[in-house]
Amino acid sequence: MSSRKVSNIRHIKNIKYLSVIIFVVLCFAIFSISVLSANPGTVLDFQKISDTQGGFTGILNDSDSFGRSVSSIGDLDSDGVNDIVVGALKDDDGGPDRGAVWVLFLNSDGSVKSYQKISDLEGGFTGILDDYDNFGSSVSSIGDLDGDGIPDLVVGAYLDDDGGADRGAVWVLFLNSDGTVKSYQKISDLEGGFTGILDDSDYFGSSVSGIGDLDGDGVMDIVVGTYGDDDGGNARGAVWVLFLNSNGSVKSYQKISDTQGGFTGILNDSDMFGWSVSDIGDLDGDGVTDIVVGTPNDDDGGTNRGSVWVLFLNSNGSIKSYQKISDTQGDFTGILDDWDRFGWSVSSIGDLDGDGVMDIVVGTYGDDDGGNARGAVWVLFLNNGSVKSYQKISDTQGGFTGILNDSDSFGGSVSSIGDLDGDGVMDIVVGAYLDDDGGADLSANRGSVWVLFLNGSKPVQLPVYNEFYGKGETTNFSEVSDLTNVANPVLENEYVKIEFVGSNFNVAGKNLSALVKGKSNFVSVDSENLPSFNKTANITLKTKSYPSLYAYEILRNGQPCSAPDCVKLESNPVKFKVSHFSNYTTNGTGIVPEFNSSLIILLLVFTVLLVVIHKAKK
Repeated sequence: MSSRKVSNIRHIKNIKYLSVIIFVVLCFAIFSISVLSANPGTVLDFQKISDTQGGFTGILNDSDSFGRSVSSIGDLDSDGVNDIVVGALKDDDGGPDRGAVWVLFLNSDGSVKSYQKISDLEGGFTGILDDYDNFGSSVSSIGDLDGDGIPDLVVGAYLDDDGGADRGAVWVLFLNSDGTVKSYQKISDLEGGFTGILDDSDYFGSSVSGIGDLDGDGVMDIVVGTYGDDDGGNARGAVWVLFLNSNGSVKSYQKISDTQGGFTGILNDSDMFGWSVSDIGDLDGDGVTDIVVGTPNDDDGGTNRGSVWVLFLNSNGSIKSYQKISDTQGDFTGILDDWDRFGWSVSSIGDLDGDGVMDIVVGTYGDDDGGNARGAVWVLFLNNGSVKSYQKISDTQGGFTGILNDSDSFGGSVSSIGDLDGDGVMDIVVGAYLDDDGGADLSANRGSVWVLFLNGSKPVQLPVYNEFYGKGETTNFSEVSDLTNVANPVLENEYVKIEFVGSNFNVAGKNLSALVKGKSNFVSVDSENLPSFNKTANITLKTKSYPSLYAYEILRNGQPCSAPDCVKLESNPVKFKVSHFSNYTTNGTGIVPEFNSSLIILLLVFTVLLVVIHKAKK
């Protein structure tokens, strides 16, 4: 064989080897582009919880509608993982459709570690429920209302008959750390100090949300929906802002409807304003918490396509201004169809895309992606109330690969759950309350919830400059000398985490920025607005380098929350440690988006190809 033939054979083999290398590099590039450039709001992973999945061993019966409501409750059992509460409004404990809620203690993968049922027969609850009250029609964490260091709940029973047929009620439940009920306070047409006027079929308690300490009296307040209210016309709906006492009774209130509360938005008959409601934090930066309200029967663009209203509040609960989001308003360009019922559920989700503005997630339980009424949720990235962009999650969109069946009503409820998997991105839990897992047929309606781990923008902490500024004990927040021992720390573009370890600290009236002594570019936290909380408090202060953002961020058990919803510390002395993360890179907004390396990877691929071609020619 001639040397030329041998050379050609080797040349061909080299080309084959190089082809394989090129193929591998291209596959890696495609994989990297698809993974690393994942859009905020798409689904990274999921865990279903039902009668047959997710490690849940509680007993569900046909038509229980487990998942009709859902809420995060923080880390109730102090294991470092956030827990949730799920409503099953058709549960028959004690009588038909009296209802129940399930406290689910979660693992970080979204599965159930243990649970506690609260009903007419279980969980230490001794309140009187009647047949068809539908206790669990709505549920929300309310923070630590009674100051015992344990988060409390408010639960709707929207078909309660106090004062008249289906006027509705809500129950404030003071919990033990195991999820059982320590005590309670009912609020209805006859109980709890509430003197607002309820009429038959108002359905007070059809939705409910904690709203922080709106009036600044040191006690958490709530907002309650009455979607059947007739102010201005038949079933136009309303919400009630209830200013509470620490025992759960009502101190005062403000109604928001077609005729009250300073609301000048246009509501039509049967819009059902107040079917869903959620705190959205201080969206407009005026120091007052704002809310978002669902009207699933709104007809903008077509029959029952639905809408949500972002309501900017005054501290007395009245409306300062508003922004409607629908098929025709609020810059929302997603496709809604008739009977989608956008706004059936709604929740704040924190700042998912890292632009400094709170975002929301909205359920459309009648959406037909993949099949009839399988349901969907929309993640809406907001400007100051209007929609900047969105991501739909359904049977066919958003990277969600869970199995949905016709009439599951995925999106029937939704709640932020904090960063459950610890990747720095908020996660959500979505109810599919007509799911048939465990039932004998396709109309069992036992229900389910889906824990969705989301993609999103998150801060990146590069090499740690110094693990701690200092740690020790103090009774004087203005003299923490341990924190000044680091030589010339650079505070631009950094996170500094101040972690108090212990229980019941007191920072009322204190300037937390004094913990980083002499560092004037940190702002103080208005601690008078911080309610009671006795777990470890992770308080992250941002510099003022980016004034468009909150000047500080507070994490409670790893879950971001706005100032009115977070921490009040009460005892002496305080043990603390302060972690310092330097080289905190930014994109000009103080937040680093998920790394999108598409262009860099493609450039590398083409460079490799050029080298390969050049060598092949030789």
